[in-house]
Amino acid sequence: PIRIESIFVYVMVHNIVSLLNCFNIDLSHNIFLLRFYTPNLKSFGRKRMLREISYKEKDQQLKTIIFPNTLKHIGNYAFKGCHRLQFVYLPEGLLTIGFGCFSECTNLLMTQIPHSVYRIEQEAFNRCKRLTSILHQATFYNYQNKCFFQCKKLKHITIPEQMDLISDSAFCGCTSLLELDFPNNIIKISDNSFKECSSLKKITFVKTCTNEYSNIPKLGRNAFCGCHSLVDIDLSSYRVHTLKESCFSNCVNLETVLLSKKTKKIMDYSFSGCSSLKFIGNGFSEPHRKWF
Repeated sequence: PIRIESIFVYVMVHNIVSLLNCFNIDLSHNIFLLRFYTPNLKSFGRKRMLREISYKEKDQQLKTIIFPNTLKHIGNYAFKGCHRLQFVYLPEGLLTIGFGCFSECTNLLMTQIPHSVYRIEQEAFNRCKRLTSILHQATFYNYQNKCFFQCKKLKHITIPEQMDLISDSAFCGCTSLLELDFPNNIIKISDNSFKECSSLKKITFVKTCTNEYSNIPKLGRNAFCGCHSLVDIDLSSYRVHTLKESCFSNCVNLETVLLSKKTKKIMDYSFSGCSSLKFIGNGFSEPHRKWF
């Protein structure tokens, strides 16, 4: 077969398999920019890629993807392990990003999430270790498990106002994340959500316009464990009923925690390893030794 040394635009057509066979061309190692021109493309998944462009996970040279405006869904694991992929341009009109879709794209630098997206599945951007920013316009309601797990270069994320749930380990290991602004609608921050976000310096919870408390029933196990740069936390305007086990453990620079009188339960080791902690303001008469 003919081996093409460089190709910068790859045209997607319906009979791509026949076209490749006709010219006996092997493109599997030489695709640098994938631009889709198929006018009616609605979905794209791993099977489609395997069938149409001889996708090989570990040898893929793909660096940039530009999808058509007709695209609605990107399937599970569609681009997993494209280690040279740097830029992905997602179109307005896209609805879902599949399970593990861009996971282990270790050189992915930036992407934007269009306003139309209503669901990002688990591990979608898992271990994208060079991802620095996400341009976020979407209005979906939760980050799924390990959605941005170990995105070690991610510094900023804008959490949409409609967001109500951050699932298990969604941002665990994002060691460059600097600050978080939680919208008023958040009702649950799950286990390990921001564990080992060691550069996280500031957490802000948006206060309601009324005198009522906003409602976050639970902060999950290890939710902020190992956030070494946190100095103070103010939850005084939130009805956080329970701090689960090791919620803020090993936050070695944490000095002050303000909780509301609505906080009823602080589980064991919630502040274990918080060697700089000086003050916990809440409705409890005195701190319990098991908290530490």
